[in-house]
Amino acid sequence: MRVNNQKGVSLIVLVITVIVLAILATITAQELGGIINQIDKENISTDLLLIQAKAKVLKEKASFNSDDTILKGEKISEIVNNAKIEELKEKGVINTAEENYDKYYLLNKETIDELEIGIEKMGEEDFYIVNYATEEVIFPEGYKHTDGNTYYKLSEISNLE
Repeated sequence: MRVNNQKGVSLIVLVITVIVLAILATITAQELGGIINQIDKENISTDLLLIQAKAKVLKEKASFNSDDTILKGEKISEIVNNAKIEELKEKGVINTAEENYDKYYLLNKETIDELEIGIEKMGEEDFYIVNYATEEVIFPEGYKHTDGNTYYKLSEISNLE
């Protein structure tokens, strides 16, 4: 009589295990991508809120003293040949026909540092745009949402889920 003493894992069990692990890995990757996207949104929103808070203070000081020279940054109406600003105008993010168009200011790294806002991940070429009349802050790089759209304004980004 012959005794069949098999040890180990059968091929079917191995294939089922690999399939289950692949499904779990896919679900985990999707969830991780959503978490990373949410963190990016929160980081951008925080930076824009910090800028907005400082812009409110500057706006109040300028209004109280009747002195617009208190407002920090460079008027975008005076900036020429900036491709990113032109792109934002074409997309309608910046509307040059607005009554308060002259209240749009570009805040570059130097201005952000001068205002002591504390945005650390800002490169030398990066900038933000603030409208001192409406206190709207624009992130020129845009936030790419999972819905496929890109959002530029703090008011839009804050309302996303």
